[in-house]
Amino acid sequence: MNLFGKICAFFLVPVSAACALYLAGRLFDVRSKYQAKYDTLVQTRDKNQAQLKTLEPEVAALDRQISLVQNSWGQEWTAPNSSVQGGAEPIIDLGVGMSAGLATQPMGANKPLPTVFVFATTPDGQSRYLGDFDVVDPRADRTGVKLTHPPLAGESETWQAGLFRVRDLIPIAHRSNFYELRSQQIQMDQKLQTEQDLVRLKDIEIAGSKKQLDSRMAELNGNPNALPEASEDVKEGLVKSLAKEEGVRDVEQAQVDKLRRELSDKFAELQTLLAKNAQIVEQMEKERGVAGDRQTVDAKPLTTSLPLPVSR
Repeated sequence: MNLFGKICAFFLVPVSAACALYLAGRLFDVRSKYQAKYDTLVQTRDKNQAQLKTLEPEVAALDRQISLVQNSWGQEWTAPNSSVQGGAEPIIDLGVGMSAGLATQPMGANKPLPTVFVFATTPDGQSRYLGDFDVVDPRADRTGVKLTHPPLAGESETWQAGLFRVRDLIPIAHRSNFYELRSQQIQMDQKLQTEQDLVRLKDIEIAGSKKQLDSRMAELNGNPNALPEASEDVKEGLVKSLAKEEGVRDVEQAQVDKLRRELSDKFAELQTLLAKNAQIVEQMEKERGVAGDRQTVDAKPLTTSLPLPVSR
């Protein structure tokens, strides 16, 4: 080895040793990190395995519940491009038929066509239950269905052509809720109809009462449209007629009062004259009796007629 080689070896050996030590330290650090990560993953795996054993029965129970729910809701079909036919018995022509498995029957089977449950899809993507429908016209690519019950007033007017969904089963609990709500709606509609009938009867009674009131008011206030041969009471009304009669009565009453006062005055005057005549007769009888005692001449016969009243 020459001098240059010795010099290079002298410098390269420490540098190589330092690099080796550095790389060894880095390798140990990386190995330590991966070992810690491996240990953490192993602990997590063991923990997850314990939790998995605990959750497996619950997952199995949930799977069974999902299966029960799916079985209780039955099979579902999507019916695009469905149309609605109105009328007394409205029909929905579903855009799905026997080729998709709807309303199919085994070969040679003679059974009533099934009942399906139809849902409409609203423009905002929501689902709205329309009711129970009997299949009346099964075809390969389309199916005609109608309600199993008479439609309520305005019920079919809310059906819009478009996308429908069909199920062959619905859980009995949900169906009971639908039937209960429908019964309540029928009862409320009947109650509303009864109230409307009562209102119409009241309107008729009010119209009759108003007509009778107008007739009575015409009798009181007069009827300008009365016939020419009608009496004044009808033309002018009882109020004016009574007012006139009261005016006549007041005049006659005043005359009667005046005559009554005059009669009272005359009667008082008569009473006074009778009293004076009685005094005169009594005085004459006294004088006559005294004269009979003194004279023997015959007394003049007394008259029974009253003296004439003295004029004043």
